[in-house]
Order: sequence, then structure tokens, then C-alpha cells
Amino acid sequence: MAVGTASAVEDLGQCVELQDRQPVELQLDEKGQWANCFTLNGIAAGSEVEITAMTERNFEHSVNVYEVNGASSADLVGEYNSVRSLTQVSVPQNGNGLAFDVVPGDVSSAKNLKVQYLMMGSSPQIVIEMYNQPAS
Repeated sequence: MAVGTASAVEDLGQCVELQDRQPVELQLDEKGQWANCFTLNGIAAGSEVEITAMTERNFEHSVNVYEVNGASSADLVGEYNSVRSLTQVSVPQNGNGLAFDVVPGDVSSAKNLKVQYLMMGSSPQIVIEMYNQPAS
């Protein structure tokens, strides 16, 4: 399982590029910020990307989705806030790349993200799991 360190879409060059059926696990970095920025390329125009974010309990979080415009620029196309354990987002594609981040409402609790990208026919699926780090 890959480990990523990008912490914001604003630093697009450091975002983790998702690959089909290759899970990415991200952890809190040493500054207590979430490693939470992902990109997805090669999605056909006219298709919709389905993003599902889930936790084991109700947890305040946002999923922010951006359209990539070049190597270092991204425009916000949607911000989805939730206080529940499940958030589902459907994003139509115009042929440009997609970037998104997951922002917790509370960064004080130790959390991990596991992100899986699955190409299901012509409909890309992204599943984000948020969970507590196991006690060491």
C-alpha cells in the first residue's frame, strides 16, 4: 500500500495521483495536518466520477473537488460538507484532470485515510475510508 504526504490541493504538484486498483493510505504528518490531496487523470469527457467518503462514526468533514487546469492550477468546482459518516459526490467530467481533498472538521484526533480508485466500466469510483490509527 502506498503512503502519500501531500497536504493540500494548493500544492498540486505534491498531490498523490491515483491509479486504478492501487490503494493509497495516508496518515497525519508530523505537523498534525492531514495528508489529503489526490489527483485523477485520463477520465473521459462526459463521464461522472463517483466519490464516496466514509467513517466508522459520524464525523465532520468536507470533500472539495477541483478541475485541474495545467500542471499547477486547479479551480474549485464543488465543496461538499458533512457531519455524517457517509458523503457521496458525483462529478461530471469535461476531459480535464480532477483533484480533490478531504478536510476534517477536527484535526486533533489521530486519523488515517485509505483511498481506492476503481474504474467500473465508464464510471470511475473513488472510495475514501477515514479511520483512527491503531494504538501502538
